[in-house]
Parts: sequence; C-alpha cells; structure tokens
Amino acid sequence: MIRLARFTMFVTGDCTLNCPYCSQARLRRRLAGYQMSLAEVRHFIHRCRQLGVRYKRLQPSGGEPTLWKHLEPALKLLEASGIAERLYMVTNGTRPKEIHDTIKYFHQVRVSLYPHNVEQAADLARRYPDKIEVWDDAHRRVPSKPLVGVLPSDCGCDWHSLAAGRVYSCPQALDLALRLGLDPDGEDLSCSVDDDFPRHFQRRQPSRYVQPICAMCLANRNVWDRQAGSRTPAAGAELSESIPRRKRITWAVGLTTAPRSRPTLHRTLASLRQAGWREVEIFDDRLKTGAWANWIAGLGRLIQDSPAADYYLMCQDDVVFCRGLRRHLEATLPKLPRPEKAALYSPYCIRRFKGKRWHVVRAEAGRRPGLVHPGGSLTGALCYALPGRAAKALIADRSGLKTEKNVDAHIGIWAHKTGRDVWYHSPSLAQHIGCGISTLGHREDPDKANRRADDFIGEDRQP
Repeated sequence: MIRLARFTMFVTGDCTLNCPYCSQARLRRRLAGYQMSLAEVRHFIHRCRQLGVRYKRLQPSGGEPTLWKHLEPALKLLEASGIAERLYMVTNGTRPKEIHDTIKYFHQVRVSLYPHNVEQAADLARRYPDKIEVWDDAHRRVPSKPLVGVLPSDCGCDWHSLAAGRVYSCPQALDLALRLGLDPDGEDLSCSVDDDFPRHFQRRQPSRYVQPICAMCLANRNVWDRQAGSRTPAAGAELSESIPRRKRITWAVGLTTAPRSRPTLHRTLASLRQAGWREVEIFDDRLKTGAWANWIAGLGRLIQDSPAADYYLMCQDDVVFCRGLRRHLEATLPKLPRPEKAALYSPYCIRRFKGKRWHVVRAEAGRRPGLVHPGGSLTGALCYALPGRAAKALIADRSGLKTEKNVDAHIGIWAHKTGRDVWYHSPSLAQHIGCGISTLGHREDPDKANRRADDFIGEDRQP
C-alpha cells in the first residue's frame, strides 16, 4: 500500500463567481461546462486500488465544487471506497444548501470569505463549528510572468490532481502551464490516469520544485510573500469578527522509538493525546540505524506525507507533556518574533537553558570543553516543534551532517551554521522519563541537571 498525503479532483470548471484574480481562471476556461462523471469517479477508485494507493485527504475542487451535479453520489462512492481517510472541500460558500446536504461526508470544509457571503459563512460556521473553517485572508494575484529568485519552490501544495482523465503534478500545474503557453500534457507535468501516476512523478522528483510554473505559483511561499502588494479587497473585519473559526495551524507529528529495557512508548503516546495530538506516525529503529538516522528519516517522511503542515513535532519515546500543550503552542508560537529565523521550539527545558517563558538560546551557548563544532551543545531532543520552512531547510542541508552525532548536537550545529534561533520554554512543559534506560547508553542519576527538567509544571496542569 502506497500512502500519500493528498489528492485533488477537479470535478467541474463552472463557478458561481468570476473573480478577476482567480488562480484557476485558465483551468476553468479549459474545463468550461465540464462535469466529472460517476464513471470517471469509479475508474479513478479502480486505478487507486490497482496501484495500491491510499490518501490521507482527498478534495473535490473546481471551479465551485458544489456546482458538481454528481456531488453527493460521488462522495458516497469515495467514502465507501476506502481510498481516502478524509474528504475535504474548499468552497466560496454561495450555495449553502448543497453544503448542508453534504457536510456529513466531509472532515473539513473551508469557506472563502467575500464581502457578499459573510452572513452565509457565519451561519455555516455556527451550525458546524467542528467542520467549517472560514478563510478570510485577502487573495493575491498570480504574477503575470515568472518571478526571479523564488526557486527552488517552498511548496505548500505538493500533491497530485486529476482533471479530465489526466493526473497533474500538482493542483496548480494545469492552470499555470496554460498561462505560460506550455504543453500541460507533457510528461513533466502530467500523465494519464491509466499510467502508474505515483511512480511517474516520483521518477521526476529531482526537478519537481524548479519548474517554470513554480516561479509563478502562489502555493510557492516565496512567490506568495513577493505578491503581498497585490492583495485584493477582503471582507471587512467589522463584518467578520463574529464568525466562529477553527484554528488554522496544522501539525504533523512523528515519534522515534527504539528497544528499551523498560518500555515508555505507551506512556508517551497517552501523554501526547492528553496534550492535544491524536495522530502520530511512529518511526521504529529496530534495525538500529541510529538515533539521528531514524530521526531525520522520520522528519523527511512527515514532510512527504504532510508537505503543507505549519509545524512538524518530532518526539522521542521517553517524554511526557503538560495537558493542553498543543493549544498553548498554537496560541503563543505565531506571536514570537523572527519566525523566519526560527530553527525549532522546544517545550522541554533543562536547567542550563532556563529563561523567562519563551526565550532564545543561542546554539553555541554553553560549549562543552573539547567540543569541535559550535552549536553542538544543545541537550535533550525530546520534543522539537519545527516550523515548516525550517524543517524543509534542515532536510535540504542534512548532507553536511555526519551520522555519528546525537540529534540535539546535529540540530545545534545546523542552527549555528544557518543563523537560526533555538527557542526554549521555562518552566518546562515536558519531562524526560527515560533516565537510566537510555538507548544511547546514558546511565546517570535521574535527577541530573542536564537530563531532566527541574521545573516541569506536571502532566495534569495546563500552561
């Protein structure tokens, strides 16, 4: 079974609006009048089963997906097929009846906010607070030509899409190829749904983020940032303040584990659930590849499965957390300064790195005698929350790091070399429970200052 992160199905080119800044305007023109048939849906399900593909999230899109005349029967087919763990939809909210009729099939529905649909969006958010997410950020215009200095892409839309029998490298590929006058049916950008499409694009992975279309794509965060001056009018804050919203911060969580004389994995998983994370990928080092090799491979897998996550939380199997830690991180991390320079945020803090609340510890601080590499003195990689950009940068830079060092030393060296900030929280919001049973051979006193937080607030307390 091949487990992939996401997939988008363009089910119609029709839309209830005609926004001048629409990022799929060329696609809509090409698919004008198109309605994906139920036969096409069944064939896609059949191909996924043949190829052994399963998605974490599958999204019908357009155009405006609620205009798809087969929406509800197709959702029934997709739900029953088992090819996707969750169904997701982005809509302009102009057809609330269709959203009401199909909301039961979706894990989440994002409603884009415009000045003319504020009341409909507010009503949907009040009725379905656990499923409706209101998106009220101002839109940005697609550049008229490729930008310079934005490649390789910092991609937030790194998954495949289906349109009229062809699978494309990403949901933006067809529209942007048409804007640039490229052949969207070329093998670098698409293949038939009857081909082995997961492996087709995997073979082209080295050139994935340097395509000409990437230099125009708003899903490339480098382009998005450069287009800040092209923001279009959004619904006024005075109209949308009362709309209930779900938190938009997304996480991908990984946990590394290895055989111990006294297992602690189940306690850590239970503590993660209490802290607010229920979906965790476990990376088991039974082959004894080493702590760093297992950790960096796990982080790479998280990025592959959830390329658009805001934060990647990498934990070890011998740590416990305070209650409600996720809510605390979501409320505090976005407000910290210099987010673009952050290497990681560590809720776990030993005595040597104490400060006041969230504070920066320079990676070269407290160098141990004889330490060759500045930055290699960070201690305790029990739980690191890495921003998306930092995680991807670390994966890209890892070739210069040798495998014999521990995870914390590697991260410290990398942070020092790249001028990134390492953040710790005092009092500690996590605690080390593996003292004396370390997989790395540490056998010191459980209360030794550099292996255990002396001010952990406790598992049953909230920050």
